[in-house]
Amino acid sequence: MRLTCTRLLLLCLVPACQAPDLDTFAKEHTTREERAFGQRDLELLSTAQVDSAVGLLATDLRSDTVVRALQQVGALLREARLDSLHVIGVNVNNVGNDVHELNLSYEVTTTRGRWLTTNVATRSVHGRVSVIGVSAHPIPGPLEEINTFTLRGKPLVHYVILVFAALVPLFILGVEVVCLRTSVRRRWAWMLLILLGGPVTVLNWTTGEMHTNEFTVLLLGAGWFRASVYGPVILQVAFPIGAAIFLARRYQLILQARHTTKAGYTKLNLPGGS
Repeated sequence: MRLTCTRLLLLCLVPACQAPDLDTFAKEHTTREERAFGQRDLELLSTAQVDSAVGLLATDLRSDTVVRALQQVGALLREARLDSLHVIGVNVNNVGNDVHELNLSYEVTTTRGRWLTTNVATRSVHGRVSVIGVSAHPIPGPLEEINTFTLRGKPLVHYVILVFAALVPLFILGVEVVCLRTSVRRRWAWMLLILLGGPVTVLNWTTGEMHTNEFTVLLLGAGWFRASVYGPVILQVAFPIGAAIFLARRYQLILQARHTTKAGYTKLNLPGGS
């Protein structure tokens, strides 16, 4: 129950993007022939038909180095159950009217119960399709489980970021109320500024990778997103710079709004007076 409540609190306080259905997306934005062409390349590699796989490559990519790389990919795919491919990534790129690029990523299990991710990229030029990239990597388990949002076994920094992601929006909303009740000029401009936070710290919940974007601002000072059910949860939290600026200048802003000096401000018994 505690875990569920924490998740619900996080969902209520920070905005999120709904993860798309990648299978549906792939079917809507690609053709059956395009998807089959890439899968055919994976099948050739999995059965050690490297020469045939090379024949599907774009002409400018065929080299001894690439052949050796394809052999390594084929070795990983040797036991893959390619009939159980699950789409975990789709990237479609149209360059003009004649060039169409498609990058599909899959999750697949092996006959020994292991898991792999594999990727195949194709390019269609004037209707002629060729492979421009292929890869395969072992993973410790299904990505849905690896990237599940959980509080168990996480380092302290994860909990710190999570707490700030919950508290920063509350703090900003509290300052919004203070601003609404304060007599200042251009109040609505200040209320918009208060909503912004920055710089933004980003945390990959699965890997723990963290970095800060100094030149980025974030609405309400916190957020999260997940590219799909196969991807990790990405937490974002920002310093409430807008709220801090308002609180730091609130005394001066009230004086300006009342067209008075500090002495006159004191005589009116406003906050800060004696």
